[in-house]
Amino acid sequence: MKKEINSNKHIVVFSDHKIRRVFHEDTWWGGSQEYAILTAEISKARFGLTPSEYKALKGLDRENLRDHMTDLELIFSMLGEASTTEIARNKDAQGFAQNKSAAREGGEVAGAARKDLEKRSSKKVTTSQNYLDQTKMQIEDV
Repeated sequence: MKKEINSNKHIVVFSDHKIRRVFHEDTWWGGSQEYAILTAEISKARFGLTPSEYKALKGLDRENLRDHMTDLELIFSMLGEASTTEIARNKDAQGFAQNKSAAREGGEVAGAARKDLEKRSSKKVTTSQNYLDQTKMQIEDV
């Protein structure tokens, strides 16, 4: 099992099991179910879709959604996650309810930025376009 620890040693990612847990005040918080709920909260506020709805939009079944996102989709995903982390830390979110609220707020930050770009560019960020399929087509055209 691969374990990655960030520089402040508060977040641990178990990449083999895709479970993220937060170490706060000498106790572990979270698990796969809580993580899925928080991820869905961020995604719904950021893109207007839960991860499962987003996968359906892209025609995915068991594939990794991030592998099929465009650059802008990934950027807004990262903005939502980074915003959530910043909000949770600065508000010293404790327990599931406060972290869920921080997840919603972080997603809203990314959602507002996404909507602003869509308005200014006259183009949707959230699409059924599949990055891997698009890349494959570009390689075949060469």
